[in-house]
Order: sequence, then structure tokens, then C-alpha cells
Amino acid sequence: MTLLPNQAAADREAFLESLGWSDRHNEEVFAIAEIQELVRNTGEWIEALLGPYRGAAAMKAVLLALEPMEAKGSAKQQQRVAATAARIDAVGWREVLEHEADGLADWPSLASDFEWLYAYAIDGIVYEGRETRTIEQRRAQLVELLSRTDHFISLLPPAWEPSKDYRWCLRRIHASAKARWKLDTGERLTVADVALLGRLDEKTVLNAFSDRRLPSSADGTCAAEDARDWLISRRPKKFRPSRWMDPGDDQDSRSPDESADPRQGDTVWVPVDARGDAFLPTLARPTRQGALGFRIGPKGNEQTVGDFFDALSALKGMHPPRWRRPNAEGNWGIVRAEPSWRAMPRAEIDRLLREAGF
Repeated sequence: MTLLPNQAAADREAFLESLGWSDRHNEEVFAIAEIQELVRNTGEWIEALLGPYRGAAAMKAVLLALEPMEAKGSAKQQQRVAATAARIDAVGWREVLEHEADGLADWPSLASDFEWLYAYAIDGIVYEGRETRTIEQRRAQLVELLSRTDHFISLLPPAWEPSKDYRWCLRRIHASAKARWKLDTGERLTVADVALLGRLDEKTVLNAFSDRRLPSSADGTCAAEDARDWLISRRPKKFRPSRWMDPGDDQDSRSPDESADPRQGDTVWVPVDARGDAFLPTLARPTRQGALGFRIGPKGNEQTVGDFFDALSALKGMHPPRWRRPNAEGNWGIVRAEPSWRAMPRAEIDRLLREAGF
């Protein structure tokens, strides 16, 4: 079947929304490309300021500084530096930066900063140093990360725009992370903040302000708690509640391995909905034929699967996974998985299967 352009775009959007931040980062973030472009523009400015000869010498030193430092001073490292220097002399620093920069392994730590900042903006986690266990340590890491990137963003030329229309440019990653920090620390949020967190246009947020679906004050801001509730209810496919304040969360990325057999191993990964409820054997209910089964899939295309592990395998292939579970009133409805899949001990799953009657 050939997909129409709009359908293909919608399918890709759904696919991206189903991914954990790490896999998603690889699909849609090009921070190194933008940093590379900033380096090139800086080189152009240095040449204009100092003249072509001195400017080229300065940029040669910059590119040589990006050479891998693991074996600094070794014969191998000296050979690499000499080869890169000769290449710059032969074709110029622009050519090396544009077409051969991937071989320069030591890109500035700034690239890593924006990778961790994206993890926080999207999933609300502190990924760097995941061994950190206490909430206060995570908070301190976020404060330090935001401070470093605040300083960098303040130094960008006011009119800076990357030449390519990157979906997640450095400024957007930073602004989205700052908006989440406001949400997490109880500050009031602006229209732009809520739009960034929900990944929607500001007009939609303004409309929610004006008709009081999202209560706001005269200064055009809303309370963090109101913004969080509105985002969870109105943007469940886009907004993910922060996870860093949960001391039991491992802060890892959780896109499931679709090829893995859920019957194997001591750990079973299960999807979790926005309420934090996992897909478990307790969700089985009698089918028309009397046997137990699980209702999975989107509305209009649901299927009943009698085996829990078969249902779990099918959910892994959905973008995003959907299944039925009861709400607080006991009414069964379709829910959508968050990217934060949960690890469950196989012994616990086996126990729940026995208790459910399997």
C-alpha cells in the first residue's frame, strides 16, 4: 500500500512519539551539525576580523584541537594530527570542517550538554550520571546543566538561525528544557512555555487561556499545576510527565526491542500508560467464547489476544501501543503507552498469570 504524503508524515510522527528519548534523539536532533555550522561561521568572522592568513591559521588550530585525545602524545595521535594538518593545508579548513569533521571525534562537550538537555526536555529525566540516586543530586545536575547552556545561548548572535530547518535546533531544545524546569519547580508558565511543552502552536494555548480551559492570570501566565493537568489531558501523545523526581526511576531510555522474545530472560518489559499503570496479566477478561483474552490496538482496529506474551509482542510492534484497561469507575477504555516501559521480574509476571487464571 502506498501512503499519501500526509499519512506518511502522520505515521512517522506517531513512530517518533513512541520512542524513548535516545532513539528519538538519533532520529530528529542534529546538534553537532548546528555546532559545526556555528564553528564555520565563527571561522568566517575570524578571517574577516584578522585577515585570511591569520584567520585560516586560527581555524587550523581549532580543528586540530578536535582530534581525539585518548592517546595524547602517542605516535598514533601525532600521526593523526599531522595528517589532519596536511589535509587542511591542502584543501583548506572549510573543506575539512564540511566534509571530514565526522573523523574528529572530540567534538566539544557542548554537544553532550544539549543531548542531555534534550533528554530532560522530552522525557523529564537526568540521563547523565544515571547512577545518581537522590532527588537532590539530580536537581543539582539539572541546575548545573541549565546554567552551562544558559551561558552558551546568551552568547549566540541574536539573529542566529541554522541554515537548515532543524526540527530541534539548539535554541528550541534549551527553551523547552527551561519550560519544563518551570513546570517542575512550580514557577508560572507563559503561553510560549506551554506551547513548547505540548509541542503545539501558541494560538492553541491562547485559546485555552481565553475560554478558561487553562486558567490564566492577567499577566498572561498560568500555574504550573494547571499547565501540567492541561497538558496531560489535552496532549497525551506529546507531553510526558517528568520522571527525575521519582527516586525509583532508573532514568534510562525505554524504547522496547521489537525483535526480543518476551518469553525469554528473567525480566519482562511492559508498556506503561500516562497514569503510570502497566499492561499486566490482571487486564485479561473473558471473551465471547469464554476464554480469557487481552484487547489491544487502536479504536476501530482492536484485536483480542489470548496469550499475554503474544499480546506483549504485538504491542511492541505498535506505534504507539494501545490496550484496554478499566478507569477509576470501572469502565474499560483504550489507553496509550508512554515511551517509559517498565521492567518487571519474570517471577512476578508468572505469579500474576496464575492468579488471573492462566
